[in-house]
Amino acid sequence: MSAERAVDGTLLVSKPVAQIVTFWRPGSGDWTWAEEYADVMTHERTAAIRERVETEGVAFVDSHAPVLLGSDGRVWDGHHRICIAIEKGIGSLMCEIAGDTADERTRP
Repeated sequence: MSAERAVDGTLLVSKPVAQIVTFWRPGSGDWTWAEEYADVMTHERTAAIRERVETEGVAFVDSHAPVLLGSDGRVWDGHHRICIAIEKGIGSLMCEIAGDTADERTRP
C-alpha cells in the first residue's frame, strides 16, 4: 500500500476502488453501491467532475480531493469520484482515512 503526505500533512493511502466498495458503504442511508451509483451518476456535479477527470486525469482527484473514508465503515466524502472511477475503470484512488491511526490505515 502506497502512502504519501498531502500538502497539509494529512496521510493519504492508495486504495483499490474494488476494495473501497467492498469494505466501506455509501455514507448516506442504507443504500448499496449499485443504488448509490444509479443515483450519483445522474447528478449535475458528477458531469463536472467527469469532465475534469477526462481533461486533467485522475491525478486532479487524488491531489485536490482525496476520498475520505470514515472510521465507521462509511465513505464520508468522495461518492461521485468513486462512481466515476467505476465508470472509467480507474483502479485505485488516493484516500484519507478518518482518525489516521495505524490500525485504520492498514484496514483492508
